[in-house]
Amino acid sequence: METRLPGTLLCQIRLAAIHADLDDTENAAKAVDAVLSIDPQFSVQTYTGHMVYKTDELRRFWADAMLKAGLPE
Repeated sequence: METRLPGTLLCQIRLAAIHADLDDTENAAKAVDAVLSIDPQFSVQTYTGHMVYKTDELRRFWADAMLKAGLPE
């Protein structure tokens, strides 16, 4: 995904969450920096409120991973 959409907000958000979930703090931090450079007003709460998830469990998983990465609540 990163090679096809390297500078997109969605890509960087997902990379931050995935790296955080894998305890790869260095790459999670890089992705967080990219997210905030694209959208300085980004918040996990706003983002998850606008996205459609199949279940509430998936919404919680992504929100928790984004927060673990260091994205603002």
